[in-house]
Amino acid sequence: MEQGVGAADGWVAIPGHLSYEEAATLPCAGVTAWNALFEAAHVKPGDTVLVCAKLEVDDDGNKVDLGYVGDVTEVKVKLIKKEIGDGFMPIVSPVAEGLDGKPYNVNADTAAGRVASALRARRLVYMSDVPGLLSDPKDPASLISTLKIGDVDGLKKKGVIDKGMRPKIHSAIRALQAGVKRVYTPKDFDLTQIMRDIVDVVDRANQAAA
Repeated sequence: MEQGVGAADGWVAIPGHLSYEEAATLPCAGVTAWNALFEAAHVKPGDTVLVCAKLEVDDDGNKVDLGYVGDVTEVKVKLIKKEIGDGFMPIVSPVAEGLDGKPYNVNADTAAGRVASALRARRLVYMSDVPGLLSDPKDPASLISTLKIGDVDGLKKKGVIDKGMRPKIHSAIRALQAGVKRVYTPKDFDLTQIMRDIVDVVDRANQAAA
């Protein structure tokens, strides 16, 4: 077992209802978000929005066993629409409930694509720490500004679409095929403003619950 030493205020606790094995499947960002929203801000967790089956095949059709990792099979649209109708901005965590009732980690890009498709959204916007799809990953100026579905297989063979970009592209294709009109990855976005908007949503939720 690996051990580490750090400042007491530099650690966050795992959600109390999860076992260590279940919590180990969650991304660090997911655990941090959980603590920020439900422990620090005292926001009450909502109903399960995503339902999944255990992920057993990867993007290339190869069998895999990644533990508590799932593939979204259902989005509970009525829950999302109700929150929107009540004036709230739904925050959907990329953690889905499996058929066995346990939480499964799902790819955030895939989850976003499935939610957009289920809502019949006109636009799907992905936020990323890179400018977008680059023909040369080392050259930010090699941005591919427009991509058609028919070009994807060729770029995958060339290695242009690889690693972390693959689930983003695959989920974008799924969304387009399901009726979403356009998918964007903006080159520039204000992350600080996005976080302020999220905090504002949390504050309004607390005021409504008070």
